[in-house]
Amino acid sequence: MVDTEIHLLEQCEKELAGFRDEGNEIRQHLLELGYLSVNTANSVHPKDEILARQLFEKELLQSGLFKPEQLAAEHRFGQEYFLRYFLRKLTDIDDGLVLGHLPEIGETGLRSRFVHYRLDLFGMWEHPVSLAYGMVSALQIGELAEVGKCTSLEAINYLANVDRFTRHLLASYNEEQFILAFRSVNISGRLKEKLDRRFAFGRQLKDDFGEKTEFLRYLQKHVLNRDEDRIDYGFLEKESKNPLSRFLVRLIQVHQWQEGFYSGLLDSDLGEVSLQSLIDSVETYNLADGKDIKMHRVLTYLGNGYFMFNALFFLQEYMVDNQPTEEQKLWENLAGEVENADDESREKFTANLQQLRDEVSLQSTVEEKGGFLKRIYFGFKKLIRKAFRFLRKIFRWVLERIEKVWGFVKKLFASFFENLYNGLRAFVDGIKFLLGRKLVFTGTPVQFIISKISPDGDVATLVINAGPDIVMQHVRETRYQLSAMAFSLAVVGNVLKLAVQPFQLITWPLLLFKLVGSFQSASARLRNSVTN
Repeated sequence: MVDTEIHLLEQCEKELAGFRDEGNEIRQHLLELGYLSVNTANSVHPKDEILARQLFEKELLQSGLFKPEQLAAEHRFGQEYFLRYFLRKLTDIDDGLVLGHLPEIGETGLRSRFVHYRLDLFGMWEHPVSLAYGMVSALQIGELAEVGKCTSLEAINYLANVDRFTRHLLASYNEEQFILAFRSVNISGRLKEKLDRRFAFGRQLKDDFGEKTEFLRYLQKHVLNRDEDRIDYGFLEKESKNPLSRFLVRLIQVHQWQEGFYSGLLDSDLGEVSLQSLIDSVETYNLADGKDIKMHRVLTYLGNGYFMFNALFFLQEYMVDNQPTEEQKLWENLAGEVENADDESREKFTANLQQLRDEVSLQSTVEEKGGFLKRIYFGFKKLIRKAFRFLRKIFRWVLERIEKVWGFVKKLFASFFENLYNGLRAFVDGIKFLLGRKLVFTGTPVQFIISKISPDGDVATLVINAGPDIVMQHVRETRYQLSAMAFSLAVVGNVLKLAVQPFQLITWPLLLFKLVGSFQSASARLRNSVTN
């Protein structure tokens, strides 16, 4: 058995070496919540990041946003995981945190940062996120509430779940109010020509809605007719500045960003990159659903930099989904397809999976451009719901590397690789513990403490020039490692059972999928045991 453990340890350590720096996500969230200045995003000093992490953890514990037992449960997975988990919970807009009440005027700390972060994400905050909650905050939430036709508290809580908020907006407004006009001047002639289908767009709009309102009749007569010289650009300018229209433009950009179709700045500007993302998403869903939706069904160029967008169709058809979100079932299904594939297909799938991981790693760094953060959305629940819609096609998409859906696939598999990374790390820690190789290192090359932890409970420690700060940090890290060891050993037990099954040869790529499942199962059991 020891030979098997050593072989698996070596293989898993090779896999771990290829993963991106997990600190990139933590750094992005610290920037988003104002613990680091956006202006320093391209060159964050390590000392500033350490101080930002410490301040976040202090404010997290003081905020009362999470129960003590939940904080304790996540500490069992280690300090890096603890920080990343709660930062992601706070920035989640799939199934995010719901507030019981808004911050008090003058309040500082995590609660005010959290509210300002959500406003900032949806283009309704132009000040530092770290600013104390004040009258400007209340005014901006009031504007959001006016758009959402709800109370201020309901408005900020709606942003915890973008799909739910989208459904609420669709139910709160007349259909015609989702026919949006917007202006985008820096668009290439190639894209304008591709989207110049004004009359076809108008004909489709007429088929969908008829001319039952004055607004729709006006569009047909003064905007969507065949004569370009008769387009009423004054009307379009007015419509493009409508508060609801401006918010819906940002909402759609956020939807596209969540799903991996859009990787540009969240700036409320449907420019070249945003428009191309809309085209890509329509083509992806055509491929997935076996449909042939034409772009003029959704979007058209009008002239003089103005576009018209059928947001009603786009949101209903593509953005709102009520599929289940049991991620483990998704990967179990894919593991079954890997297991049943022939050797050639499995080898090709493994190579493309490696390429996916490399590409996910390359896109994991946050940066600042013109005062905006170019960031990544790290939530996955919305993607998992979409994946169930395409369940029987994902294996083939990876196997054949289908370009039209590669952006979506890349975003989806970021979740798989994250779980794989955590599972591999837990497995490696557990095996090292069993083999007596588990080391905990704290400090620098000239000032450090290193401890070796044995399975019988003995700890041997070497101290070189370590001051009180390093000693305290080392004590905390050792406690984290020891509390996490039961979890690591649970993952090890599950994986070793699979790896040494008699009469069954389990391949390396399949073992990776099984490891992800083992990690998710062990995580769920640990959380349930602590919180219950």
